[in-house]
This record gives sequence, C-alpha cells and structure tokens, in this order.
Amino acid sequence: MKKIDQIQELDYNDLAFFTDLSPSDCKWEIAAKLGKTDFTLSGIPIIGKEDTIKPWHYNFTIRSNSKLDGKNKMEYLVKYYNKGTHTHQLMEFSQNETFIKALEFTGKYKILNDILNNKQYLKLQKSWLRSHILLTNNYVSAKAQKFMKQHSWARKYLKEQSITLKYLKNDKK
Repeated sequence: MKKIDQIQELDYNDLAFFTDLSPSDCKWEIAAKLGKTDFTLSGIPIIGKEDTIKPWHYNFTIRSNSKLDGKNKMEYLVKYYNKGTHTHQLMEFSQNETFIKALEFTGKYKILNDILNNKQYLKLQKSWLRSHILLTNNYVSAKAQKFMKQHSWARKYLKEQSITLKYLKNDKK
C-alpha cells in the first residue's frame, strides 16, 4: 500500500485514474509536459509507460460545490483507498472484468494495485477465489488452481469456508 508521498511518478493510466480523463487525453497532457512531438497516424502523441511526470507537475485541485472544493484529488483518493473503501465498491471491483481475468487491476485502474488497503485487497482476492470455484460441484478452475499454488493461505481459507475441492485436471493438491 503506497501513501501519497511514495508515488513519485505517474504514467498516462495513473493520471487518467486521478483526473477522470481518458487515457488518450492524458497522453496529450503528458506530451505537453514532456515536450513530445511524435504522433501516431491517428494523431495521438506517442507516449509509453516509461513516459511519466511528477505528480506535482499536474494540478489535481478539486473544483466542486462541496467541502472538497480546493483539495488535492490525488491526495484525497490515495488516502481514501489506503483507509479502505466501502463493501459495495469492493464488490464492484471484484466483478470488474479486467480484475477477474488478471487478478490485478490493469489499465486505468492499475494504480489501485499499489494504493488499495492490504486488507481490502485480500478481500478482493478471496472474493475472486470463491467466484472461481463452481460451488455446485466445488470444481476449481485452472486459474484458481494456479492462484492456490502461489498463495498458501488460499486452501486454508477455503477449508474454513467448508468448501471441499475437486480439481478439473489431474492436478493434485
């Protein structure tokens, strides 16, 4: 879990998360800050993951008619996810298609891998694990088998949940 002072560089996906702009709009922002003048055939600046800006080079000031007016949005979001998000938000995250496929956030939401509270990230992993076991027959998907090999707590957790496992392949426990 990274705190606000540990985030030293932002790529276009990180900037998109904190600003609610599209990743391609953020490429324009980064290109302007870095002075990049190379463009793709469709006219978008050529900006890669290695092209980053310092967080203090961008204005994250919130403009709204709430008590958040004038505050730093990046700082607010990092503190929010460090502290922990609502259960409803976790459910949305665990049902996010990219999270389900990779068991981590990718693209615009990849910064959540770094700033999300460790307890909450564990809850997401548990939710993902349960969803990869076909509960009617307790069969374990190939992805869940791989996950359980990499995380020693997973089998114990499933046992605590009274889930006995059947494997899809000839994979031994």
